[in-house]
Amino acid sequence: LLRRLECVLEPTRDAVIESYEKNKAIWGRDSDNYCMASGRAFYNLSTYRLADLGSSNTQSNLKEYINAFSPNVREIFEQFEFDSICAKLQNYEPPLLYDVCKKFGAKDMDLSPEAVDDRTMSDIYEHLIRRFGESIAEDAEDFMTPKDVVRLAVALVMATGEDEILSSDDGVVRTIYDPTMGTGGFITDAMDYIAEVQSRKNLRVPAMIIPYGQEVLGESWAMGKTNLLIRNVADESLDRYEQMKDLSANIYRGNTLTNDMTEGTRFDLIFSNPPFGKEWKKEQKTVDDEIKLGYAGRFGAGKPKIDDSAMLFLQHVISKMKRAEEGGAKAAIVLSASPLFVSTSLGSGPSNIRRWILQNDFVDCIVKLPTEIFYRTGIATYLWILSTRKDEGRRGKVQLIDASTFKTPLRKNQGNKRYEISQEQIDEI
Repeated sequence: LLRRLECVLEPTRDAVIESYEKNKAIWGRDSDNYCMASGRAFYNLSTYRLADLGSSNTQSNLKEYINAFSPNVREIFEQFEFDSICAKLQNYEPPLLYDVCKKFGAKDMDLSPEAVDDRTMSDIYEHLIRRFGESIAEDAEDFMTPKDVVRLAVALVMATGEDEILSSDDGVVRTIYDPTMGTGGFITDAMDYIAEVQSRKNLRVPAMIIPYGQEVLGESWAMGKTNLLIRNVADESLDRYEQMKDLSANIYRGNTLTNDMTEGTRFDLIFSNPPFGKEWKKEQKTVDDEIKLGYAGRFGAGKPKIDDSAMLFLQHVISKMKRAEEGGAKAAIVLSASPLFVSTSLGSGPSNIRRWILQNDFVDCIVKLPTEIFYRTGIATYLWILSTRKDEGRRGKVQLIDASTFKTPLRKNQGNKRYEISQEQIDEI
């Protein structure tokens, strides 16, 4: 990450330092005004590079270098606990910090936008998570949705009534949101999919997508925020002001169930892959208090079992969808079998939640997915497509699709992921 940021900022580094020397008495250190000189949504006011930190004061110089970044970058490094990692490297015998910095700062470690595009950079992050997930964060891979599942979800959401986003040529602004964003793959891959379709249509002013997200784990949040912060830095089709937009500005850290950090906001598109079978005992008091609010809160339809939070996330997603009078919304959420089948007795919490969802005609389609397509679990999963603006022919109906046989073996397993859904299979579904 540090080397990528360094390479991105290199062409304008001197201009930023010059601007800082001229204006520091007025602007101080933490000012978005320096972005005018950097041409990006972030900046660095230091003259240091990884390659020239020096061998005698490496740790203190590196700390000064990190602290010279704009606040939106510094908070990412804080979540990675970068200081303590550097201290460990420095305290080896012999010290390793200088050698590591020198290696990453070498000319052949070229992560400039000209050498490495945005898509490849995202692939690098995902490879690191898959390979070293346990050391990055506990269950890190649980918070990363495979690309094939994302592409299927986005394709299904876009299959009906989304011509405005894919085809409009008047610069309409639409929002996308993931309340359990993990490392941000659902958001970035959805934006990639939309951009791919738009590019094939040669639109002059395509719909602009503004991302929002929330994640509870610090390291996963930092990964996701990073992905959006440095997104588009290699897109030469964007003008200077578009490249200065901070797409990570609305990426929040916090527990979605107890602290909705986008309270009062509804969205056009929502994608979510909440954790499977996760109990919510720690959140129970706060959630119970909100349940007492009825439909004035997010969980008015009913209270699920304490050992699985899936139906809380399902209610949350529906609460964040724009209503029909606001233009409507579409959503996709990946769930286990539990929300479909648990507690079938009438009057139970899960039964009441299902009844509320069906009576309000929120469910457009439920797709049974193949097993063994996720990195950490082989259980049966379902993709729920939700809508508050159904086409007339789909109102009052729920389409059920059994896609459990739509899978292609991988040449090499990735954890528990033995299969993927090919593009041809996505098209057929």
